[in-house]
Order: sequence, then structure tokens, then C-alpha cells
Amino acid sequence: MRSGGPGKQCEAALTAAALFTKLSKLQYGASLDFSKCYDLMRPEGTARLLTAGGWPQGITNLLLSVWTSQLRWICWESHTGEVPLGAGTCVPQGCPFGPLALALWMTAGHNAVTAQDNQLFTRIYICFLSSTCSILA
Repeated sequence: MRSGGPGKQCEAALTAAALFTKLSKLQYGASLDFSKCYDLMRPEGTARLLTAGGWPQGITNLLLSVWTSQLRWICWESHTGEVPLGAGTCVPQGCPFGPLALALWMTAGHNAVTAQDNQLFTRIYICFLSSTCSILA
């Protein structure tokens, strides 16, 4: 079988190769765990970022309404809680706008760091891979 390019599911390997190449040149690195990032993105802040980016107010209001009215049922083994818990303080990971919201928050953080007149933060490389994110600084 003849290969015409990278195979399926090779994004992780290519991302790792790019990160290690940068690390070998820069001689230092950092990694952040974003496994709970969707749970920590406030819907109000995300809506403000969208509005600042020129999104129509009607869409941002709709997203804010959906994100702040979430309910979650707690399940354990074969038992489910009788009352749902409110979960309106996060952007749901399954939301189609979730990756966009994460990109907005990451870009805002990147811009805040690069705006500092500080030689400590010389370069920031951000590599998105699915719902995870790796940063090499």
C-alpha cells in the first residue's frame, strides 16, 4: 500500500513532534492541563468576548441563555439523583460553540501575556488537539 501523506489519527504524533522540536531549540517548556477548562469558562465572560469580537447580540444572548440554564443529573452506578444540579457557570463541553469559546479564552490569555513588556515571555506556541491544548512557552 502506497502512502500519500500522514495517516489517520496522526495529529497527536505530529503535535508532539512539533512541540519537541520547539523545546529542543528553546531549551525550556511548560505544559498546562486543560482537562477541566470547559468547566471553568464563565458563560458571561465568553458572551462578552463574542460581543467584543463583533458577534450579533441576538446570538450571544441565545448562547448565554442556554449556557446559564444547564442542568446536570448526578448518576452513580445504577442510581440517579432525584433533583438535578444547576450547572450554569460553565460552557458545556458538548456544545458546538465550546471549541470556539475555548479558542477565544486562549487567544485572550495569549494576547495578555504577549502584551507584557517582559523578556520572560518571549514566545508562546499553542497547539490545539481535539479538546485538549498544549502550550510550549
